[in-house]
Amino acid sequence: SDSTFKAVTGVLRELDLSEPLANLLWHLGPDAPPPTMSDVAGMMYCDPSTVTFLVGRLEARGLVVRRASERDRRAKVVVLTEHGAAARG
Repeated sequence: SDSTFKAVTGVLRELDLSEPLANLLWHLGPDAPPPTMSDVAGMMYCDPSTVTFLVGRLEARGLVVRRASERDRRAKVVVLTEHGAAARG
């Protein structure tokens, strides 16, 4: 509905997040294992370079961090920070 759209738009504006940034943040479940960058690209149906760009923007805001995967040290996982989990909520 129109009121839901306005509410969501207001929250995104308040958090200074674009739709793609909010979408990426939404894909990072606080209780789920952190996904790899390529997993995120698959979930969002986009190019890995787009995920790299978006994660960089979220990382600059302190909402996520990139870490080496415990399963494959060559892969990077995207981890919500406390601030990111709060923004996601």
